[in-house]
Amino acid sequence: MSIVDLLTEATRRHKQPALRSVSRRIEARGGINLSQGKCPLPLHPIVQDALQEAARETVHSATLRDGHPRLRRVIAERFSSETGVGTDPDQVCVSGGATGTIECICRAFLEAGDEVVLFRPAFPYYTRMVRGQGATPVFVDYEGDGSLDAEKLAAAFSARTKLVIFCSPSNPTGRVRTRADLELIAAQCLEHDVVAVSDDVYMDFCRDEHPHQAMASLPGMASRTLSVRSTSKTLKATGWRIGWVVGPAEVISPISVKSDQLFLCASAPLQVATALALERLPASYYTELKRPFHRRMDQLAAGLSAVGFQPQPSEGGYFLLARYEGLGFASDDGATNALIERCDIGPVPGHAFHPDGEDMGFLRFSCAVPDPWIYQACEQLKRL
Repeated sequence: MSIVDLLTEATRRHKQPALRSVSRRIEARGGINLSQGKCPLPLHPIVQDALQEAARETVHSATLRDGHPRLRRVIAERFSSETGVGTDPDQVCVSGGATGTIECICRAFLEAGDEVVLFRPAFPYYTRMVRGQGATPVFVDYEGDGSLDAEKLAAAFSARTKLVIFCSPSNPTGRVRTRADLELIAAQCLEHDVVAVSDDVYMDFCRDEHPHQAMASLPGMASRTLSVRSTSKTLKATGWRIGWVVGPAEVISPISVKSDQLFLCASAPLQVATALALERLPASYYTELKRPFHRRMDQLAAGLSAVGFQPQPSEGGYFLLARYEGLGFASDDGATNALIERCDIGPVPGHAFHPDGEDMGFLRFSCAVPDPWIYQACEQLKRL
């Protein structure tokens, strides 16, 4: 018997997500990787200094399971200021990135027979985490304009629903949930005793005309919302893997136990570096952070349009969707392969965001890259 045969059947069925496989493939070619939002951009000097200062401090031993006290205090203060919801440090758990944090939430709440409402197209890790606990994802499709249909949303909730997980701005669509959208979701949460998991990691990348709305600030929702955030996007530090959740203290404690079981703790020096950065960055940092990302998105959209793609409007985040029907490709993979092989550009095929891997008719491009990458990508697109 091969050692591979000793792996679980589920593990043998696992495949590398498309966004990972495209990254590996395009980087092996020396091409332009616009698949993962890896954000190979320089840190702000204040963040860089915070990192160096934290490395010099004696913070190289494990923290408590819910995170470094200084970071939890800073997060609580910022959350209170941003949302108007009074928050204490015991309502914060720091964990292994936003993805790791949501994994802990799923492990804390879900078991076989439970259901979780998700929105399609969906970030694929949500689906994996829900199914990994034996729970069933129930999908609500966005309308053509990106809005939510109240009847379809209501039909997705049942007596078995435990969580609803959503991201605003959305990955991959870039849609920012309006207050009206959140009110529809909140009404179902309150009616069915469901917990809202609000993935806010792209909140600092909303376009000015589409401001971020905090689910926890809606009437009745502070007691049943888990707000997830991280350093990855806001500090452009995707490799730090520092994320956190803010919510009611009575559930934050058991979530932190799950975090302890998975990670023991998030990196102690990087927790301190995050605290220092959040304390010291001026308000102007957050105001200006998104602008170069959106500039690159607009430039790439123009380049894609020029060769026959149909870029989709984005209200926030740093990903751009583009439909390819006018170019004659037969599938998401066909369009992806053409860009890799003919243009040396790596996008993510749309089927990565369908729970059953079905074609979605679009490709996703990351604009969390240096400006020259976008300039060069627009030139290389002309090879089509």
